Amino acid sequence: MKTKIINLLSIVIACIAFAVAVSIMEQWNPFSTEMPKDVSIESEAFRIYMESQPTSAYMWIALGYAVGSIVAGWVLSRFNQHLSTSRITLSGGLMGVGVMNLLTIPHPAWFWLSLLIYFPCIYLGTKIFPKSIK
Repeated sequence: MKTKIINLLSIVIACIAFAVAVSIMEQWNPFSTEMPKDVSIESEAFRIYMESQPTSAYMWIALGYAVGSIVAGWVLSRFNQHLSTSRITLSGGLMGVGVMNLLTIPHPAWFWLSLLIYFPCIYLGTKIFPKSIK
């Protein structure tokens, strides 16, 4: 039971690490234009603003997803005892949130391919710095 709780907490911590890494990357996005102050997410002006973003801004966001997934995989490998199951759980959870994001905020159609980033980068994050066994 203790192992299950630790594994579940490691997935939660990995999700938080992913969110922090992606937020930092999005804040550093050198390609995006500043959103007008009077625009809300529900308005037509927001859709126009999102369509006006250059492709490089979306590529930077996809890079942020990759960096966040690698960080999440690394965090997962630090604490988790059952990496194979947890990698799939974490990837599925992040993909689910990614789908919700793509459905609620207007993105170009090609950006749906960014959903393919999560699993390989989480896997890479667990393999880059494997936990040393003592």
